[in-house]
Amino acid sequence: MNRRHLAAIALLGITLATSAAAHQGIFEYWKAGARRGRSKSSLPAPGSRASQPDATERARSARPPAPWTDAWFSDSTLIKRHLTTMTGSLTVPMIGQGFPLPRGGGFVCSRLEGNNEPADGRLACIIECIGPELGGRRWNRFYVSASDPTPTLDHVRWLVLARHATPPAPLRAFYLALAESLSGVMGQPEWTRPDSAQATWRGKEYTTTMRYHGDPAGVDSLEMVSISERLAASDHRARTP
Repeated sequence: MNRRHLAAIALLGITLATSAAAHQGIFEYWKAGARRGRSKSSLPAPGSRASQPDATERARSARPPAPWTDAWFSDSTLIKRHLTTMTGSLTVPMIGQGFPLPRGGGFVCSRLEGNNEPADGRLACIIECIGPELGGRRWNRFYVSASDPTPTLDHVRWLVLARHATPPAPLRAFYLALAESLSGVMGQPEWTRPDSAQATWRGKEYTTTMRYHGDPAGVDSLEMVSISERLAASDHRARTP
């Protein structure tokens, strides 16, 4: 069975991984409602006015569950929608664009002191912007060279955390499905770990690596990094004696 079939099975398993807990929760909620229904004290007293939820409360209750939660993993529609969004962000990370980026609401940027004098042939990071994206955090790092003082995006990092109630976490299944989706756009990756927990796509302008980190303590994470070719070459020169 190839990775395409494994990814499809894994995506299906995202829903199955949390179905037992979801059914138990529904059952417990039903039992609580039944007990309240038998109690006369649950009815409003004569002459009193029962308050109704306002529009803000109704809107809050209608919101979908936050990404990477057990409730979110149980909704296949939300998962497929997020797969599409993440595929778009990872295949177009805006590597090579100058500061400021055309989009990035909610990001906070700071100038990094001490990195203003790049050596010949090397790059120096002078600006870092951090903000929310894909249900996690995104770091944009802008570099300059001795020959070009324009801050350019050369390094992007995403990190998402999935806090689950009981293992195994469905994040690994999502990771495999995302790798399959990215492969349809960027080609087949290099699987650099025997457990398939790391995949790398090498393009002409940048390299993207995705890593799955499993944690038995209850918090799994998914890390994605895109690095420009010029930054990779600069780092290589810095390591070469």
